[in-house]
Amino acid sequence: TDRTHRLPNSSSTRKLGAPLKNVEQEAFVADLVKRRFEQGCPASFEEVITGCRVSFNDVVKYPEFQKNLKDDKFLRVWLRRVLKRLDYSERVGTISQKVLSIGLPLPDRLLSAFDNSPSTSM
Repeated sequence: TDRTHRLPNSSSTRKLGAPLKNVEQEAFVADLVKRRFEQGCPASFEEVITGCRVSFNDVVKYPEFQKNLKDDKFLRVWLRRVLKRLDYSERVGTISQKVLSIGLPLPDRLLSAFDNSPSTSM
């Protein structure tokens, strides 16, 4: 069966959405980015772009992905969207995990953890 995008608030009578595209390429990016990050040597955006170009350059085997490879801007937008779905982002030349931003309200589970922690007063 085709993997599909889930629509928010959809009922059993609604369609789930279009089939996912470039699943194999997205898995390649996920593996490369996560493996390199866990090894302590984060991949750069350009390394991932080059890896995609080298690994999926076969026109016969990957005809759908050729549109991405032909247009540099298209490939970069696709990669940024993949990174966003993986909760990674490009920072200062390397790809790393997203972190909580200062100024955003903390989730309730974190607030309750702070409330239950022993105070360290001097």
